[in-house]
This record gives sequence, structure tokens and C-alpha cells, in this order.
Amino acid sequence: MDDQTKRRGLEVSRRTALRGAAALGAAVAAGLVTSARAHNLQPAEFQDAYEAAVGGPALHYQLYQFVNIQNPIVWQNIRNGLNGSQFSYGEPPGSLKVAVQCYATANIATYNDAIWEKYQLGAKHGVVDPATEQPATRNIFYPRTTTGGSDLPPSDPQSLWNDSGMVGLMERGVTFLT
Repeated sequence: MDDQTKRRGLEVSRRTALRGAAALGAAVAAGLVTSARAHNLQPAEFQDAYEAAVGGPALHYQLYQFVNIQNPIVWQNIRNGLNGSQFSYGEPPGSLKVAVQCYATANIATYNDAIWEKYQLGAKHGVVDPATEQPATRNIFYPRTTTGGSDLPPSDPQSLWNDSGMVGLMERGVTFLT
């Protein structure tokens, strides 16, 4: 072995290497380990599912790019786009098809509470739970932010029309992609 290998403490005896290879071979044979392989998805493999999620008849379409979980304004922008279409332009509910493409740190907005707790996503990404004022251990973006329904007027702060939580937005037809 060269001096660099010795300095890094990477010495592995032939016996140790063979034992490791034998253990890996036994695990593969027993079905405990499967080989990992990269995927090479072709557009035809997901195009139908994508079109079903974001396509369909609508008067207008909006796509929001959501890249940074620290950008809270995106939630109000989505709600305002829906409300503007319906209440300012008089278009019927559901006439605006909205898709939100989450990526990078914003992907965590689509993860459930168990993932948030297990991986401490609030602490990792600086998301504070307003209920505890501590790093979030639950997805604070998912629940409804209002308690009322679509029967309440937009002027009522508790109406569905004022909700910017993911559940409220999805009730209005918004699709979140991750």
C-alpha cells in the first residue's frame, strides 16, 4: 500500500474484504438487498399522468414555481390568483386550473407530518411552527387556515376564499406537483 492509504486509515485486509463480499452476496441471494439502478424516465412514461394532473378543460391556466420553503408569499399569491379570477373577473369556480410545481426546499411542503417529525425538517430548513414558536415538527403548510366553507362570503375572514393552506387550496382545485 502507498503512504496515502496508510495515512487515511483505509487499510482493509483481504480476509475482511472477502467476508464483506460474501455477506453482501448472501444478502442479495436471500433477497434482503436489491440492486439500485438509476432510472431513465422517458416523457411517454409519465406524460399521461402529468396531463391528467394539470390538463383538462379550463378557461385559464396558472403555474406557480415554488422553489424555496422560506418564501411564504407564494400561498397568498395562489389564493389571490384564484380569487381574482372568480371575484374580479366573474369567472365560475373551477375555471382557473392552477398547478404548483414544488422543487428544491419547497418539496418539503408536500411531505406529511411523520416525515417532518422524523427528519426534523423545521429545524433543518428554518421553519417555525406558529403554535409552539419552535422549529416545526409538523407540516404547517398543509392544514386549512380557515374554518368556514364556500358558503361564506369572501369578506368573511373564515371563508374558504381566504384560506391559503394546502388543503383549502386543493379544495378549490389546485394541484401540487413534486
